[in-house]
Amino acid sequence: MIGIVGPADSVALATQIAAEGGFADMLLPGVYRHADEASELARALDPSCTVVLFTGQAPYMMAGSELTEAEPQFVSHSGADLYRCIAQVLIECGGDMPRVTVDSIDEPTVLSAFADLGLPTPSAHPLGSPEDHAVPADVAEIIAFHRAALADGRADAVLTCLAEVHAVLLEEGVRVWRIEHTARTMADALQRARLSHDLIRSREEQLAVALFAPDRARLAELDVFEREVVRMRVHRELLEVARRNGGRLTAVEGGLFSVAMSRLTLDDDLDGGFGEAWPMEIAVDGLVLHVGVGVANTFEHAETLARTALDGAQRTGRTQVSFPDGRMVPIDEAVQSQP
Repeated sequence: MIGIVGPADSVALATQIAAEGGFADMLLPGVYRHADEASELARALDPSCTVVLFTGQAPYMMAGSELTEAEPQFVSHSGADLYRCIAQVLIECGGDMPRVTVDSIDEPTVLSAFADLGLPTPSAHPLGSPEDHAVPADVAEIIAFHRAALADGRADAVLTCLAEVHAVLLEEGVRVWRIEHTARTMADALQRARLSHDLIRSREEQLAVALFAPDRARLAELDVFEREVVRMRVHRELLEVARRNGGRLTAVEGGLFSVAMSRLTLDDDLDGGFGEAWPMEIAVDGLVLHVGVGVANTFEHAETLARTALDGAQRTGRTQVSFPDGRMVPIDEAVQSQP
């Protein structure tokens, strides 16, 4: 499911577009009247959704970090949204553009749009970047910014992305316009959310099989008794690997062992990072185990890919991961290469 968190009009637009696209049943709406309600709504949707889409960057920055299960995304206000709002203002004002303040759109986009149209440079409220972990401004701070600009004569009107800011200033008699998402902007964001949802579900349904092969040269140096002792120790170590990863250990012909697990478990290992050794890489009494991992929709296919990866691991001395699209990459590069 895809959660959609925002004010009523934005959520309604998303629902309408989803209905037209035939996927309205994938959406779980979370409507707020005040932006500070976004966190509570996001937490409520989190267990049931693979993606939670916030209808603006501000609520995303306020509440996105609250999610522990779902992937947070947001609908950014695009230049198209701003141009449409400017056109609306010009129509309603008879072609005369008042001096305005603008919030919740990145300043370069705002300045570029007004410069392109030959309009007076507006005062823009700074919008932090999620990548910079900026602390989002609350609604009261944004309202205060607009009021100050109106009071000191820097602006005659307000353009805001936030429904709550629009409602407060409109009630105060301020000339204020709402920068709303165009249908195209919302549709693009919903498409990205659907792609993320499908990818996550695909990973949930896929299996990962890791094949472990003791180094043959080292085994050849051991006598029969020593080989059996090492084999038992390897089995015990791999039982722990299977337990730790919620998988199943199986002895395979040719002295191999396999551990089957979910694709998500593998992804968690990769996303969690590792130092010099992947959590599954082990050595017993100096005996190194070569590891090949295959990922696919069925156990048989995953095991076939794991054998290919194991061949690569034995040639290179590095654990390899083989994906369904035919790519095979070393384990330490797989975290950047996950499809």
